[in-house]
Amino acid sequence: MKSGYAVLYWSGMIVLVGLVLVSFSYSLVEALFVSVSFLPCVLLVEYFYRQLSFRRLFDLVWFAFGVLFTQYLILLLAHALFFESPATRLPGVLLNPVFVWLVLFVYLAPLKLIEYYLTGKTEADAKRFVEFISDRKRISVEVGRIAYIESNDDEVWLHTDDGRAYRNKTNISHWERELGRPFLRTHRSFLVNAGLIERYDEAAVYVRGIRIDISRKYRPAVMEYIKGR
Repeated sequence: MKSGYAVLYWSGMIVLVGLVLVSFSYSLVEALFVSVSFLPCVLLVEYFYRQLSFRRLFDLVWFAFGVLFTQYLILLLAHALFFESPATRLPGVLLNPVFVWLVLFVYLAPLKLIEYYLTGKTEADAKRFVEFISDRKRISVEVGRIAYIESNDDEVWLHTDDGRAYRNKTNISHWERELGRPFLRTHRSFLVNAGLIERYDEAAVYVRGIRIDISRKYRPAVMEYIKGR
């Protein structure tokens, strides 16, 4: 999203959430201030949600708990430091975790819909770069440079065409949805960039001289796509 549109979006959402909060005994200025206090956790969720594995329930629970704890801390500090009333003035509805997550969802859902409208209907070659966390560093890689992705137990390795490999926690199924074509799932543990396949047979494809198996489950779809190019 371009910076000008981003400013309009976040400003509009702050006002929208603020208008909702006015109904909970806040003045308009207070409501807008409380609305802004949700932004750190909104950005936290936006930053990390792609790294979450929906198959690892334990991680999701701890992430949700951490977000709620952080948001409650911000709300309590905001009321204690900037409002005339003490922190106990915090409306009961804001102590409801479902409502807090609803506010976070209201901030993010339209943004995700806008991103989907702008990029979600295109193929991987229209998404020039992907960003992810690898060894606590934020990495940006051009989609066309990704040779294949390998799932190894709880870790996923992203291999590029120049021989580099990046470890991350985003599960391979998420990568498959994120990248789309021309990436092919050849095996439960491998996702391959079809544009970089050097040769293939019924049992395997070869990328950068590396043999990657084609399992029986994925063979029909892989063969159909490769032969149809």
